[in-house]
Amino acid sequence: MCQNEVISNIIEEVAAVTDINKDRIISKNRYVEVVDARHLAIYLMYRHHIPKHRIAEYFNLTYRNIHYILEHFDTRLSYGEVMLKTYLHEIEKRLK
Repeated sequence: MCQNEVISNIIEEVAAVTDINKDRIISKNRYVEVVDARHLAIYLMYRHHIPKHRIAEYFNLTYRNIHYILEHFDTRLSYGEVMLKTYLHEIEKRLK
């Protein structure tokens, strides 16, 4: 599967599970639920071997933004973001 297909599949699954429109996930929207969905997508893309620079291009962010999001994602999960954990597990199951 090529990178574009992987990215598309991840965005579709994140949108389906979180019930947030794909366009909003990609946007600069800063509502908590949209940011959570965006960060989930970024985390999953990286775990599926999409390079950080490619993720940055897709979301129109900088490499440093992506690095920061990934660096702090596990911390967010460990501090009781229950819905984030639930969404992550559900999306991972659906992507297999």
